[in-house]
Amino acid sequence: MGARRQLSVIDSVIIHHAETPNGHVFTAEQIDQWHEARHFERDMSICPGYSPLKHIGYHYVIELDGTIQRGRPLEEVGAHTYGKNPKSIGICLIGMDKFALVQWRQLLKLIQSLDDKLATSLAVYGHNQFSPKTCPGFNVPAWISRKFRPLDQHILEGDFHGVV
Repeated sequence: MGARRQLSVIDSVIIHHAETPNGHVFTAEQIDQWHEARHFERDMSICPGYSPLKHIGYHYVIELDGTIQRGRPLEEVGAHTYGKNPKSIGICLIGMDKFALVQWRQLLKLIQSLDDKLATSLAVYGHNQFSPKTCPGFNVPAWISRKFRPLDQHILEGDFHGVV
């Protein structure tokens, strides 16, 4: 079950992918169902009414059309990266290793917004920096060093605004 934390302890963002086929529509609600099957639990009393999702381990999900869905509140410890959850924010991109340009833009805007909200400079990592997994499907340090420009091989072609 997620525990309450002070926002002042948050020092990083960890990026994940949903391990879903590239270019296919999936939602935060579906991730919530998958996490329920894995027995992730939340303490819904931490921020009543914040999100109807009862099991999701991430704080945010960026859907294929760029919609940012809230999962856990920042005040609640996530369930996304073993050993790193108490001080990090989990952001999940729908897809596997190619993401729509709107997802890339929203990811950067969300990180910048979190930096502003928390009045800090958050370290940004990929889940694969703490685990043998391939998640998030791209090299986060390389993305940062390229001034947050994704490599062409990680860009999903097409306009996904308003996809259902």
